[in-house]
Amino acid sequence: MSIDFTGSKLVANFGTLQVGQITRSVDLIKRRLWDLKVDRDAEATNIFRRSHEMLVQVPAANDPQVTDRQYENLQIALQALEEQADQEELRLAAFNSVAAIGERLLAFEQAA
Repeated sequence: MSIDFTGSKLVANFGTLQVGQITRSVDLIKRRLWDLKVDRDAEATNIFRRSHEMLVQVPAANDPQVTDRQYENLQIALQALEEQADQEELRLAAFNSVAAIGERLLAFEQAA
């Protein structure tokens, strides 16, 4: 089991949905979701349960290196991953940059 971030309020794994390797990226993200589920279930007896989230970097819609067709395929894959996360009662959030992911972590941990 591998967890990328463990805070007082949030447990998170990180992933990248890559244009040229969508299938491989999806498989890796699914494994990371499984790790989050295992971690969450292991702490299910705690009164103060932390949020478990999969934070995924995806190219922006206006990224000049991504064609319209590639972006459409990314969105289809992202939707499927979100549905799987929902089934496991986990959160999956997509961001266009590593900086945005970092801001999410800081904001979540600083929230009351």
